[in-house]
Amino acid sequence: MAEIRQKPRSRCRLYADILRAIRQNDSMKITHLLRAVNVPYDRLVTYMADMEEQGLIEKGGDGSTSYVITQKGLRYLDGFRKVDEFSRMFGVEI
Repeated sequence: MAEIRQKPRSRCRLYADILRAIRQNDSMKITHLLRAVNVPYDRLVTYMADMEEQGLIEKGGDGSTSYVITQKGLRYLDGFRKVDEFSRMFGVEI
């Protein structure tokens, strides 16, 4: 039987997956995020740095390596959900 391969997730979808995982847990360390979003460590570290630079996430206030979602990150998730619903109505993947 042939193996079914999934399409790679877009960067927008990966960002949304990361943000959802952080939101569900209030904060997350990168090791827990690795399991939650199933992305290789080197790619996840790159995405996290980009997301932190864009103001979607920030490191926890206690100086730890835990990440929390920002208000901008919450707005991103809301916007992504709306665009995703709209695109699915027309059979378009984002």
